[in-house]
Amino acid sequence: PLSPSSPMAAARADDLHAQHPSAVSDDRRAALKSKLALDPWDLDAWAALAAHANSLPFELARPDYDAFLAHFPTAARIWRVYLEKLVAAKRWAAERRRGDFARGAGEEDVAARREVESVFGRA
Repeated sequence: PLSPSSPMAAARADDLHAQHPSAVSDDRRAALKSKLALDPWDLDAWAALAAHANSLPFELARPDYDAFLAHFPTAARIWRVYLEKLVAAKRWAAERRRGDFARGAGEEDVAARREVESVFGRA
């Protein structure tokens, strides 16, 4: 899997953003990111970016969550939302593959659990 901070992961997320119905609000997202580049402590911009991320599927929102949590590592509410979306995304992917996430522990399930555990380790 791609590291969330890798340039390839960011490019993939940008491609996914363009395909998602929320692409209309990407101008707002870009404006917020520009604003944060100028003032990384702009709490209103961070809150708006987090609110925007909450409206997106996990794959699209992950780079924004990662940036937020890198800047504010003690933001418990954002960690909770991040983990809920991560678990839901992994469960959905597993259900798509096999029909039931709870059955067995295939190699991909083990990788998904390790990813969730690594996020808990960061939290």
